[in-house]
Amino acid sequence: MPGMRDETFGGTYPFAPHFFDAGGFMMHYIDEGEGEPVLMLHGDPTWGYIWREFIPALSARRRVIVPDHMGMGKSDTPEVPYPYLLRRHIENLEALVLSLGLSDITLVVHDWGGPVGLGFAVRRPDLIKRLVLTNTWVFARWPGSPGHRRGKPGAPFPKLVEMIRSPRGEQFVLEKNGYVGRAISGTVNYPEKITPEVMGAYMAPFPTPESRRALLCWSRDIPVDEGDRFRLLSR
Repeated sequence: MPGMRDETFGGTYPFAPHFFDAGGFMMHYIDEGEGEPVLMLHGDPTWGYIWREFIPALSARRRVIVPDHMGMGKSDTPEVPYPYLLRRHIENLEALVLSLGLSDITLVVHDWGGPVGLGFAVRRPDLIKRLVLTNTWVFARWPGSPGHRRGKPGAPFPKLVEMIRSPRGEQFVLEKNGYVGRAISGTVNYPEKITPEVMGAYMAPFPTPESRRALLCWSRDIPVDEGDRFRLLSR
């Protein structure tokens, strides 16, 4: 996203952009401070901007790396062939980490950053020092799916996710751009902090239907049964 590469969103994201050739697209990441690395992974439908208030404090004593997943934030959005799979996101992250020579990593994950980061951690446990899990999951099935928690009923999909996974999802996400605004404003504890300027920063990476492809894929790739694990990792 050339127009976004140097955008600071009114000074709320003042960090120098870095880009890594991940094989088919340019992956954006923030790299601030020195010392032991703290690698922070965002989820869906956010991007590295979600960590903006953590970066200055942590980078005073640590090296903080904040990548944007493929199709999110300031990273490129490949169109074909279909690349938005958990396996590909894990591979992208692993390639970035190896290119930066990181070790003794404190890995901080949020939402879909959990499956991506933990998938990488399973591949390269030798590089991980500690894990910090925030609002994410580490199981193969969605909590409301049959068989989860010994057959006990769990949580249904949120209505917003159900919409995206339905046949109307393409129109809702790609054409109407209905996802990001509703997800951000409807899932925070302090909605008053989502000012028009902050919401504009979250919306900025997704101005066209083509730029929203990753948003559609994340929600549709949430594993519901055991077979989904293999589909996501092997397709």
